[in-house]
Amino acid sequence: MILRILVGAVIGAVFGYIVGWIVEMFPDFNSALLSGISALTGIGGVRLPALLAAIGFILGILGGLLNGLAAHRYRRDRYRILR
Repeated sequence: MILRILVGAVIGAVFGYIVGWIVEMFPDFNSALLSGISALTGIGGVRLPALLAAIGFILGILGGLLNGLAAHRYRRDRYRILR
């Protein structure tokens, strides 16, 4: 389960960074997105790839945790059926 969480966090951070890097290629969309995020959260003066990498990291941890719990439950139910 720890491995799922770590892999999810790394993949989420890399994916978030790549998406943020691609979004920075469109200046109007980038500034609108940063303005909206700044208005919602109060976070200002941050680059979008770093922000999306942090969001991807957190979502990757949560996704890995949910995946690990679901796999544990599935494995437990499967062994119960086989007995």
